[in-house]
Amino acid sequence: MNSEQKNICLKLLSLFKLDGETFDKIITDGQLQIFYELIFRPNNRLQILCSTQYGKSLVVALACIVISCIQKKVISVVAPTNDKARIIMRYYVEHLGDNILFSSQLEKDTKLDRLRMEENKDRIILKNGGGIFVISVQAGNSKKGIESAMGAGSEICVIDEAGLIPDQIEATVFRMIAGKGKDAFYCKIGNPFYRNHFLKSNNDENYKKIFIDYKQGLLEGRYTQDFIEEARIKPYFDVLFGCEFPKADALDSEGYSTLITEDVLYSKIKPDNELFGNLYLGCDVAGEGSNYSAITLRGKNGAKLIYKENNPDTMNFVGVIVNYAKQFNVLKIYVDKVGIGKPVYDRLKEIPEVEKKVVGVMAGESPENKIDFFNKRAEMFWRLKEWLATSYLFGTQNTWIDLLDVKYKIQSDKKVKIKSKDEMLSDGIQSPDVADSISLTFYDNEQNIGKGYSVRRPSWSGFNKR
Repeated sequence: MNSEQKNICLKLLSLFKLDGETFDKIITDGQLQIFYELIFRPNNRLQILCSTQYGKSLVVALACIVISCIQKKVISVVAPTNDKARIIMRYYVEHLGDNILFSSQLEKDTKLDRLRMEENKDRIILKNGGGIFVISVQAGNSKKGIESAMGAGSEICVIDEAGLIPDQIEATVFRMIAGKGKDAFYCKIGNPFYRNHFLKSNNDENYKKIFIDYKQGLLEGRYTQDFIEEARIKPYFDVLFGCEFPKADALDSEGYSTLITEDVLYSKIKPDNELFGNLYLGCDVAGEGSNYSAITLRGKNGAKLIYKENNPDTMNFVGVIVNYAKQFNVLKIYVDKVGIGKPVYDRLKEIPEVEKKVVGVMAGESPENKIDFFNKRAEMFWRLKEWLATSYLFGTQNTWIDLLDVKYKIQSDKKVKIKSKDEMLSDGIQSPDVADSISLTFYDNEQNIGKGYSVRRPSWSGFNKR
């Protein structure tokens, strides 16, 4: 923010009062940065990773007042529960009366005192056309959460406590800005409880990041050292005050661990390059809904995503596969032959130019190595993990980011199992389409996986080798 923008923000903040002082006199640098990003919106994707009890909800509410009363915009505020959804609304109502410039925008028959008494108020529309509405997506119930978000929409969407909202529901919330134009603004605020969509946006270069941990809060006087020392011995200190995501190798509640960690994944991403050796296509088929059909092209030295579209027309997808197979003269085409993928597989087997190259994959079938792996899906993903040690993924971090959603565990019978799609969906995580497409290319134990390749057991503390 330049000096002129800062002065504008401070002038606006001078219209608000807190404990007898105007807000421009007491706002901290971090709070001012949050206010600026919301008011000027220089980036239409924003993530605010901020320690708890820092005052971010109040600042967001003040920004919402300016946006609705002066900029004449409607803001939707989304939160995981009813109580959390109403926090910003309460601040909004409380400070709407700080200046006549704001309160004058209320409809003639709307009284501030009455608004303050309406604890369950979830919508305020002003006479200038601006306003605010809050939505609880009930994160503990995916069906209700999706239903809550469906049908709502606004140009400006702010998600409070975003880290507590499962991926499946967040994907629906994101659609609230669909069709709202190039200036549609999407902001996530919260603490990093889970390695979900909140982590993905934290790693997404399209998001502007504001990071404020307890160390900055101490420097700004938001906390005292005694308070932090007391908080340090309580649960989730690293998440709530340190703003640290759970470690990549930390187990989830079902005992699963990340197959390919962030450090490994990002160290293996390179700019687009030529592939050499035998080439293979991995084709993941998606039907109607939010999933994507994806095609990965893999060689000996690396892999690249060459197609990703929401393409429910399976016969159209067949044509896409055939064109790429011809263009790259691939040795084999791997496609899921279960469920929505079966018509694609059947049709490909009828096309003379590619029929001999097509390999149907059933992820639930028995693996080649029945000692070490639960099913073919586990074997394919483990081969991918091993192959990645000497090969690369061409593209950007965003291209391959859903590989971070793939998790594994060692079962009591010592076999590797990959978390199923149904289990992932119950966690609010959509099907990892790109990860699935590249895993399919490891169906066969091909020579180009590496000379002398053999499946090795994963390193696991407490694991007793036979």
